[in-house]
Amino acid sequence: MSRIGDLYDDLFSFENRWFWKNKFTINTSYPVHKPFSKPFVLPNGTKVNDVNDWVLSTFNFEENSTFLDAGCGNGQSSFLIHNTFKSSGVGISLSSKEIKLAQTIADEKGVSHKLNFRENSFEDVFNKSFDFIIAIESMKHSPNLKASIRNLVKHLKPNGELIIVDDLFINGHSNLNQSLIADFKDYWAVTKLYASTDFTNLSDQENLTLVSSINFTPNIKSHSTAFINLKLFGLKLIKIFTFQKYKKRILNVFIGGFIQDKLYRKGVLEYRGLVFKKMDNV
Repeated sequence: MSRIGDLYDDLFSFENRWFWKNKFTINTSYPVHKPFSKPFVLPNGTKVNDVNDWVLSTFNFEENSTFLDAGCGNGQSSFLIHNTFKSSGVGISLSSKEIKLAQTIADEKGVSHKLNFRENSFEDVFNKSFDFIIAIESMKHSPNLKASIRNLVKHLKPNGELIIVDDLFINGHSNLNQSLIADFKDYWAVTKLYASTDFTNLSDQENLTLVSSINFTPNIKSHSTAFINLKLFGLKLIKIFTFQKYKKRILNVFIGGFIQDKLYRKGVLEYRGLVFKKMDNV
C-alpha cells in the first residue's frame, strides 16, 4: 500500500473509534474536509456551509448522470450527490478501510447498484466515462499531476465537468517557509505543493477550459499563530513519549494538519475551487 493509503487508513481507524459509524449519516462533511467558519454566498444569494453543500447547490446534474468521486474518503460526497440527483457513481481511494466502509454503507442502504467504491489511484483505468468528476482535497496527493489529470480527463465525457477543491500553493511565498513546507509534505505524504496555475497550465494540453475559480480561503476557520504553535509543541512533546508506531503515525497526521494551518496563516496556501469543462472537439 502507498504512504497515502496508510495515512488515511490510520486516520480512519482513529476517527472510527470515536464517532464515525453512528454519526456518518448526520455529519455535514468528512472530517478532513474543511467546514466553513462563515457561509459562502453563491451568486444567487444561497448560503452554503461546506464544500459538499457548495457542490450540491451549484451544479445541476441530470438524474441519469454518472460521476467519479476521485479521492472519495468514506464516500459521503458520493452519497449526497446520489441522494440529491439520483446519479450513479464510482468512488475511489487508496485507503482500503475507507473503501470497505463506503461499500458496506452502500450495501446497507441498498444503493450498491448505483454507487460502487474501489481502491484505485488517479491513474487507473475505470472502463467507463463519466459526466462529471469531483476531487475534493485529494489532488494534492497526486505524485504526478499531469498524469493524473490526463487520465481523469480521458474518462470524462465531452462537455463533462472536472470539479477540484484543494489546498493550493500561492506563488511568491517567502523562502523562510521552506522548512515548514518540507515538514508538511513529509507528514502528509505530499510530493509537491500544487498551485492553481499548475492546473490551469495543464488545461489547454488536456482539452479543458476553465469555467470558474473560487477562493474559499476567507470562509475557512483560521487559528491564531500562538494557538497553532502551542498545539504543535504539545503534539510533538507527546510524540517523544509515545512508543507505539500506530499512535506515532496518528500524531504525525495531526501535526501535519496544524502545520497546514500555519501555512495558511503565513499566506502560503489557499483553499480554492476550480471547475473545468471538457471541450467536445475530440
